[in-house]
Amino acid sequence: MSLRTTVIGSYPKPPGTPVPGWFQDRKVNPNDPTKTYTDFIRAQSEDTAKKLDEATRAVVREQVQIGIDIPTDGEVRREHYIYYHLRHIGGFDFDKLTVKTMRDGSWQAQVPTVVAALTPGEPFLPQDWRTAQAVTAHPVKITIPGPLTIIDSTADAHYGDNETLAMALADVINTEVRVLADAGCTWIQIDEPIFARHPRNALDYGVAALSRCFQGVAPSTSAAVILAALTSRIFRRPMRAPISIWRQPWTQHRWTRSPSRTPTATMTSRCSTNSAIPVSSLGLSTSPKRGSKRPRRSPGA
Repeated sequence: MSLRTTVIGSYPKPPGTPVPGWFQDRKVNPNDPTKTYTDFIRAQSEDTAKKLDEATRAVVREQVQIGIDIPTDGEVRREHYIYYHLRHIGGFDFDKLTVKTMRDGSWQAQVPTVVAALTPGEPFLPQDWRTAQAVTAHPVKITIPGPLTIIDSTADAHYGDNETLAMALADVINTEVRVLADAGCTWIQIDEPIFARHPRNALDYGVAALSRCFQGVAPSTSAAVILAALTSRIFRRPMRAPISIWRQPWTQHRWTRSPSRTPTATMTSRCSTNSAIPVSSLGLSTSPKRGSKRPRRSPGA
């Protein structure tokens, strides 16, 4: 079985893309991540949608040209990977911002706030997918932030409990996933890198929320879940076995604890056979070198 290639999701915005990017536009203030895009929305011109379509097609063509088997739309429409989605969910307030300290205390920003029960808005991802899919015969993948990752970059003034909020987020994400799958998208990726930063929450309710995101989705739809590697930096002890990247039907997913208390997971993807790729074979290390410095995180990571 050949190993197909894809990208995580984002792609450099082509010159002239009207949506400002956090790391490309110096006018974007990382401590107030909503203001720049709110100003952009209010000042959109008549040709904005056309320019965004052109930029999307350009990045899809480029990915295919360089050999990517499963390209994405490049996320060129998104000013922020998470907030782009939240602007389509009822219950999030982008005018009532809350100052929140994140990334283990390394970053403080004004973030959107949950002020009411979350409700799905008008579907928006199917059109994003159709625009990208129209220029290639390769299957185009659409990416979505997961419940715990959303919670980590927002504030809650309504639910008062992260587990309840996670399940509410899973329900609205599930609505969008099902509409996207019904439109014909067969590769849907939900990202949960926060599982690595908060493994206890991942074990307690994160995986259940992630599974809920795909409830009712046809088996023919692939769901790729991104998990940052769980290293001894988190558990203060070396791992007993290398992490593997698993590919199995979602209906068979499971999450267990190993004797060393290291969470292990069965991930998902559509494929005819089950396969695992040990991290060691990719040249990655499951434990940091002694004396190595922790890499610095950028504000939007």
